[in-house]
Amino acid sequence: MLNILNNAYHLAYINFALVIIASLLILFYRYVYPKRKIHPVLMIIIFSLIASWSVFRPGTYQSGDLRTHTVQLMSFYDNLQQGNLFPIWAGQLCGGNGCPVLEFFYTLPYYIASFFHFVGFSYLTSLKILLAASFIISGLTMYLWAKDEFGKKAGIVASVFYLFAPYHLIDFHFRAGIGEVLSFVFIPLVFLFAKKIIESPKIKYILGLTLSISFLLMSHSSTTAAVLPILFIYALINWYYKKKKLISELLLFVIALIFSAGLLTYYWLPALSEVRYTWYGLWTVGDFRPIWEYLISPARYGLLFQGNHGEYRLIVGYFQLIAVIASIFLILKSKFDKRMERLLIFFIIFFFLFFFMMTESSKPLWESFSVLNTFLMVWRLLIPIAFITSAIAAIVSTKIKNDYLLTLICFATIVITLLNWGNRKMVEPPTNPFYAEVENYTEYVPYKNINSLGELPHASIKYKIVTTSKARSIPIEFINGNGSYFQITRLEEKHEYVLKDNVNSLIQENTYYFPGWKVYVDNLATPINYNNAFGSIRFSVNKGVHKVIVVLEDSQIRRISKYISLIFIVLLLVFLFSLKRIISLIDKVFRI
Repeated sequence: MLNILNNAYHLAYINFALVIIASLLILFYRYVYPKRKIHPVLMIIIFSLIASWSVFRPGTYQSGDLRTHTVQLMSFYDNLQQGNLFPIWAGQLCGGNGCPVLEFFYTLPYYIASFFHFVGFSYLTSLKILLAASFIISGLTMYLWAKDEFGKKAGIVASVFYLFAPYHLIDFHFRAGIGEVLSFVFIPLVFLFAKKIIESPKIKYILGLTLSISFLLMSHSSTTAAVLPILFIYALINWYYKKKKLISELLLFVIALIFSAGLLTYYWLPALSEVRYTWYGLWTVGDFRPIWEYLISPARYGLLFQGNHGEYRLIVGYFQLIAVIASIFLILKSKFDKRMERLLIFFIIFFFLFFFMMTESSKPLWESFSVLNTFLMVWRLLIPIAFITSAIAAIVSTKIKNDYLLTLICFATIVITLLNWGNRKMVEPPTNPFYAEVENYTEYVPYKNINSLGELPHASIKYKIVTTSKARSIPIEFINGNGSYFQITRLEEKHEYVLKDNVNSLIQENTYYFPGWKVYVDNLATPINYNNAFGSIRFSVNKGVHKVIVVLEDSQIRRISKYISLIFIVLLLVFLFSLKRIISLIDKVFRI
């Protein structure tokens, strides 16, 4: 049975059979109970379950980042167990020398997966639950927003287009990009709460928008950066077309954005400040593709979004492109009222803008703003494009009065992606994942030391460190002098030893230095010297027996950031309790 499920073609046959069975059961129910309607939410859940069950096959993905995320989750969970509520250091990665990978990665997926592991699931299964749940719930959140904006039928159409957007499936089943997949959940929610604030600035909507943006940022910062401009203009359009406009509604929307950024200062400010100590500071955005690669996949008659060697076929989606073309035609025919027409034009403009930004012609623009290097791969813009095309499809569907035609379009949009409802093969997880996942190593070596590594390719440097690292077997080395040591404990962010030095010695503790690492010898702070090939921690001790503690404390920027976040928590509570007075004051000062 396992061999059947592990065959990509057999998996496709099984998924097709499940779709047919589910469709026939729905038709049978409608035939037996013609006056009873099946709730759209139930249908969304049924088809998203069919498209996601394969992730629970035994083993891990043959391709993609699922194994990498499993290793990082192990380090993240260890940090939480040891009382580090905001983990930044993965002590077992980078050849056992440790690195601050968790400061620069999205954290919300790991918090959620850590909960699943806490209740009893394995690390790997916890991530699979996260992926499947994120995929299913994203369809529901899209339905909630699109239903509120365009109506129930349009909500179903938007949910189907969103769930079965090619990049959504690539992210879920091929890349296993847990942060990106989770971000699909929150994108519709930020639009929903933004609309609600403009309509009626209530506490629940302000809090909902603040938390939704915060969760989106914690899920994937690059996606957040791409979504915010769309969100801001969307809010302006909604506010502009209100019959009774109050400046307080717009200001409360902006205030919610400010609170989102303020609450997460502890998360984004240290990352922006300390990225210069990592190789991330050297990376530039890239991986531009020819235009045709975004339009059609060359694999399996255009129906498969992954190549034979694991390469991604990063297309926008066939029915998604049809929806964009149809929307332009309907605009030219003046088929919409003013608000809907402006909204549709707005989405179309952003579609073509983001599409252009994925082409080589946009490279000068990317290079002009170094902060955009966090995208790394320009085709990550397919995430907001998936939302935009789903919104466009929803608007177009409001002009299709034939329910059977809408049902056929939704069914075809689902079925055409069927070959992509599962990773091509599941393999056994590595027995020692901290050694197996080479891509985790050396990403965070201080890049000022790169020259000492010579002109080696990045991959060769990784391999060299993995194979030559002594950190696990020899945590302490005597560079000058001699003696012995006893390791008391080695936690993620705290290492304790008893050293016996026969003479005055220079010690190397095999941990990569990063701002915040401190050495205490007999409870006295000792200067650190990390001026060596890989930036390892070195310090001097005098002859004798000493207790040594090597501990990662908050750097100044991390400490300040946490205080700022704490201040914003207090301000948010005060703001919410005083909301009515604040709204009244704003309306008195600014009258339109």
